[in-house]
Amino acid sequence: MSESYMKTLADELSKAISANSVVGEPIVQEDKVLIPVIKMGFVMGTGSGKGSGETGTGEGTGGGGGGGIEPVALIAVYKDISGPDGVEVLPLKSPSKMPEVLEKAMETFAEMAKKKMEEKAEKKEEPEIPTEEN
Repeated sequence: MSESYMKTLADELSKAISANSVVGEPIVQEDKVLIPVIKMGFVMGTGSGKGSGETGTGEGTGGGGGGGIEPVALIAVYKDISGPDGVEVLPLKSPSKMPEVLEKAMETFAEMAKKKMEEKAEKKEEPEIPTEEN
């Protein structure tokens, strides 16, 4: 693929991936306006080649790409409620449990470390006192 073709493709994709394309057209209802929000992603690559192999010939070129669009949320703007209270983000996916799992794991590790430190401190505070029997 020629370099100018890839530059043109990249320029067109960058125009498509903008704030205007991520926030959709508002949906007007009686008591609110819903604004759809999406996540977009694109990837592309090219290849090239030249040279001669055992057959004495060679050449090559290639290209490919992919992309995706995923709905993420709706922003609800209520007509009869002013200020920040009149705006609500309605996620379209369940939130990830990963932050909760990581927080629990960190708490457990902190408790284990604290317990080890306490055990070490206890051992240092209670040195063996030699007695006549030892």
